[in-house]
Parts: sequence; C-alpha cells; structure tokens
Amino acid sequence: MYFQELGKKIEKNNPEWDMERLCRAYDLSKEVHREQKRKTGDPYITHPVAVAKILYDVGGTEDMICTALLHDVIEDTDVTKGQLSDIFDPRIAKLVDLLSKEKDWQTSYCRIKSNLDEMEGAWNEYPEAIIIKMADRLHNLQTLNGFTSFKKKQNSLIETKELLLPLFKQTLNRGNFEPYFPMIRKLLKRLSFRIETQFRKFNLQYLEEESFPQSKETRETIGIMKYEGWEGVKQVYLEVLEEAIKTGEPILAFEKNDEYDPFREEFFDDYIQKRFAGKVKAYVIGPNTNSNKAYKRRTEGEFTKVRLLDDLDFKTNINIVGDLLMTFSLEPVQGIIQRNCQETKTFKAIFWKMWNMIEK
Repeated sequence: MYFQELGKKIEKNNPEWDMERLCRAYDLSKEVHREQKRKTGDPYITHPVAVAKILYDVGGTEDMICTALLHDVIEDTDVTKGQLSDIFDPRIAKLVDLLSKEKDWQTSYCRIKSNLDEMEGAWNEYPEAIIIKMADRLHNLQTLNGFTSFKKKQNSLIETKELLLPLFKQTLNRGNFEPYFPMIRKLLKRLSFRIETQFRKFNLQYLEEESFPQSKETRETIGIMKYEGWEGVKQVYLEVLEEAIKTGEPILAFEKNDEYDPFREEFFDDYIQKRFAGKVKAYVIGPNTNSNKAYKRRTEGEFTKVRLLDDLDFKTNINIVGDLLMTFSLEPVQGIIQRNCQETKTFKAIFWKMWNMIEK
C-alpha cells in the first residue's frame, strides 16, 4: 500500500516504464524489511518508498526509482548482490551495492567515508548512485526527529554538512553528470535548506572542533583510507579501539610518543581512558626516550604493557588489531587505516618477535 500512490503516478506519466519490475522491487524490499522499524517507529519500507518519491519528484529515472526501493537490502538484510543481479539485472545490483556501507568499519565516520569513496570511484560509470544517496540523506534529515539522542542529531547534521554536501556539489563540475544537473540542483537546494533549518530547529551550534575532517584521500586498494589532519587521525585511532572492543583482541602498537607530539596532549590521554574503560589491552613497543619512559610510568598496568628499545627508529606509529592496520605520522599529519589480513599477520609476527627480544 505504501507504493500505491507513487505507482499510480508512474503508470499515468511514464507508461513506457516497466511497472512489473518496479512492483517486484517494492515487494522484495517490503518482504525483507518486514521485521524492521525506523527510529521514528514507522515500518522500514516507508523509507525506501520515500526516497523513491523524492527522486521521482525531481525527475529521477526508472533505474533510480528501482534502486531507491532496494537501496538498503544488501546492507540491512541477507539479500546478496548476486541475488539482485538474478532477480533484476547486474546494473541495479551494482547500484545497490555501491549504496551499501561496509559493515567491517566500526565507526560511523569510517563506514560512510568508505561508502562515499567507493561511489566516487565509480561515478563515471554509475552516476546514479550518488544522486540516490542525496535523496536518501534528504529523507533521513526530514525524519531527524526519529533520533532520540541530541548528539546523534548533531552528528547527522554535521556529517551531512561537512562530509556529504561537498562531495554532492562536486558532481556539478563533472561533465558525465550533465544530463542530471537539473535534478542534482533541486536536491542540493532541498538538502541545504533542510540542513540550515534543522540546525536552527534543534538549536545546534556548528563547532569547528567537532566537524568532520576535510581530507584528501588516496585510494591505493580497496580497504585503504587515508586522512590528513588531526581529525582524521582521531578517527583512525577510534576505529582501532572499536575493532578491539568488538573482537576482544589486544592492540599491538609501535608508538614513537615524540616530545613535540601535540596529539598526545589533545587526544591521547582521553583515548587511553576510553581504552581502559573498554578493558582493551595494549602491548606497546617504543624507542627508549625520556618521553616514552614517562609514558610507560604513566600508563603501564593491567591494560598496558610497554617495552622500550634503544636505537629503535621508525617514521610512523603503527597499531594492529584483528585484520586492521593503522599508521599515523606527523610529517605530514595523517592517518591511514586498512583491512588486510596478510599485512596484519606479517606485522603481528614482527611485533611479537621484537617483543620477546626486548627485556622487560
């Protein structure tokens, strides 16, 4: 029944469209989301239908409407990309896959950043994905009252303003999006208006220190993300901590702890307290400097074991947990995080070999 109104519009105005396919997409989405509710309490199917309506109102194509109805089925249900390809076609399956956030990333920032990176990497061939994402985010902002937490409302708005909107605007500078410029402009206008009105409605203050990092990212292989600046470094450290909490594994760390390191003063002490609260153990190897001796005296205990080595010199801090490998450097300030089972296996072997060679 949720699709009935939109279905009638399509039958009247777009008789050339394949209504049987669109109804099949709606039926599948309704079935697999049947036990799920939105934070507003509404049946989950109301969200993909609302996204489809937004797209149709701004001139969306048949493929966009079909994908919108299905856009969360890979991420939130057991439906696979292969099944969608069989039921619909490979293009629809790929579009839905591009709109699905990777569950392996633990922090919200890394999940959505990875998702946007993948869409940007494919937007020459699949420009529809980023446009559907605009409509998806617009509906999320329209139903922001569903978030019970003030902090979640704030994070959603800042995330949209600082991370999504700049990428959405980049589409207007790319020639392959030109056929979609009218609908992109309409969506951007509605998004910008919604962001500003919601900031005022919830009396939220835009704080520079709480904004999401404006970072340049270099995709070397799938599963690698690179962030410049202190905000990005904070995110990768938190991602490692979340992974450790999830897996129950200790963090293995090569830490420089340089005297001039402002990161330790601004964030690291708080990070350690969060790690202690989560009962996450860390094994740390560092150079035998005065700074690291002080670090050892301050932190060593039940959840932190530190061993120091003379003449140890390396350019970056390295954290390993599960299949996550994180590096952090000061020159330039940047953090890199990747999922790579082979790399982490190698680093773990190196770490424990060094650990056992160093005297306590």
